[in-house]
Amino acid sequence: MGAYLSQPSTTKTSSDGGNSNMSYGFSAMQGWRVSMEDAHNSIPDFDEDTAMFAVYDGHGGEEVALYCSKYLPDIIKEQKAYKDGKLQKALEDAFLAIDGRITTEEVIKELVQIAGRPTEEPPTEKVAEEDDCDPRSFGSVLQLTCLCLQPGSDSGTTAVVALIRGKQLIVANAGDSRCVVSERGKAVDMSYDHKPEDEVELARIKNAGGKVTMDGRVNGGLNLSRAIGDHFYKRNKSLPPEEQMISAMPDVKVLTLNEDHDFMVIACDGIWNVLSSQEVVDFISEKIKPDQNGKTRALSSIVEELLDHCLAPDTSGDGTGCDNMTCVIVTFQAHPSSTDSDDTKKRKHAEGEGTEQEENGNDSKKAKSD
Repeated sequence: MGAYLSQPSTTKTSSDGGNSNMSYGFSAMQGWRVSMEDAHNSIPDFDEDTAMFAVYDGHGGEEVALYCSKYLPDIIKEQKAYKDGKLQKALEDAFLAIDGRITTEEVIKELVQIAGRPTEEPPTEKVAEEDDCDPRSFGSVLQLTCLCLQPGSDSGTTAVVALIRGKQLIVANAGDSRCVVSERGKAVDMSYDHKPEDEVELARIKNAGGKVTMDGRVNGGLNLSRAIGDHFYKRNKSLPPEEQMISAMPDVKVLTLNEDHDFMVIACDGIWNVLSSQEVVDFISEKIKPDQNGKTRALSSIVEELLDHCLAPDTSGDGTGCDNMTCVIVTFQAHPSSTDSDDTKKRKHAEGEGTEQEENGNDSKKAKSD
């Protein structure tokens, strides 16, 4: 299991915002983990007719998740396909583009800064602290030392990104974070959890020279099969990026929104390991309704209650409910309680460390692991 605190950090970073077409509420909590490795984007005005929402679930460190929250929005806009209105292709290209950048010397230096890793003495327990990564997969002490000196090789992140343009919802996913839409109270999965033992994933892993151990880990290490970063698993020079053991190529699903679609939820697996897609939709559906006086709750307060609901009472179990938790609710119409505030309202609870708001609408926080 990963390293845990003696008591959970239940401090939450939360925000509400939106525009005339939609509202969002966000909250993130470190929980039992010794560090926060999640990040996100909430950008209702991504461009004049598009919104972007995303959750990144880091492993092996926070740096790749935070790097994605900072740069992926602009990288999406830079893609030729985006400028041509081909959003599905734009998301695929952007995932591969940011993954490629992570191997460059300039970006590695930035990742080292984000991670705060020492330049002389490698933190050889860094990988061992994470459930996602098992150091037994790295072989020699020399290999492990080299990896720990290079963030983005021994660290990575899941990414689930949703674009809303008009009535089109386009969701790209790599990893085991998830996007779910409520259709008249029925959960509709807009992403697929990428696990190494799945048939398609296992075939790619084996073709790239890897194996999946009995506990569902790639070469005994990562327990997911697609991610941005993790370049230790992407070294087969005879294969393109999308065919490596761990691939950054996302699956993309498209949905035409109509009046039956109430809201969507994007969250890391800290939520989905505790509750099913339908259970999360049920939880939110009950609390999003106006009360007897016709008042509605801020969406972020519903997310906060969801995080507390998923938090394990202790760490004696199998790790369920002990992870970092990050979740965004997006309603496909303006939510009444959100229109009372300025475009975006942010707050932090209790004594925990907060993170500054990025200009593009991120509440960049620290990151998570599986």
